[in-house]
Amino acid sequence: MTIIEADGSDSYGAEIIEDEDKPQFTVAECPIEGWRGPRRKRPDAAQDDADRHNEREHPNAKKPKRPIPTGLIGNRGLPKIPAQNLNFDMLDIIERVRQGKTIVSPPYQRDSVWTLEQRQALMASWIIGLPIPAIVVNSRFRGGWNLSGDDAQTAVIDGKQRIETALAWLDNKFSIPAAWLDSDDFDSVQEFSMVSFENLTHRGRNTALPIPMVETSVGTIEEEAAIYLMVNAAGTPQSIADIAKARRYSYGA
Repeated sequence: MTIIEADGSDSYGAEIIEDEDKPQFTVAECPIEGWRGPRRKRPDAAQDDADRHNEREHPNAKKPKRPIPTGLIGNRGLPKIPAQNLNFDMLDIIERVRQGKTIVSPPYQRDSVWTLEQRQALMASWIIGLPIPAIVVNSRFRGGWNLSGDDAQTAVIDGKQRIETALAWLDNKFSIPAAWLDSDDFDSVQEFSMVSFENLTHRGRNTALPIPMVETSVGTIEEEAAIYLMVNAAGTPQSIADIAKARRYSYGA
């Protein structure tokens, strides 16, 4: 699977594996800022040349429809991806992960990269009620995958770091300032400057962690990886100067 641009280059330097019958595409690596990968001629370029020749020779002829390969994003149109928007509690998602029904780290995913500060910031967003970006999952069961009884039915395409943060919080792997919470949410008998999940009262442990979810139902890992790239590779990262400017204003500058 690769992503082909209008100028004939591929954005991500994807490896093209030649098959006797047709080219197959696998994602070789994620995009690197400023690097557009080697220029390659599209596998269907020869057919493009033939189409242009036929158009010149027979300008009024009906153009044949050529299907877009599954999961391929090109300049001929976009395949429709079946998806539905859902609202979940993160605790329900965690339960499915622990039961093995949802896989958090399919092979195209990046490693666990969030810092302690990023995890604490996510918890702060939940506590004060800021909207949490939707996680994107693929229902492999609905997508028609050939699953055995032990295979996960759902794969996390985007949202791994958020799910791992919730798992780490529930497993007492990090703590947050007690001042962030209501006094009824943790054991007020002891004086805590920082609290972890084990320090919470019954009320605090049962506080909902709402998270929106987009569930797709595509049929191949190549399509999952294509969605991952669209979600994670299209934006422009915040620069250090951007962050510094916003921080100055947050401090009243």
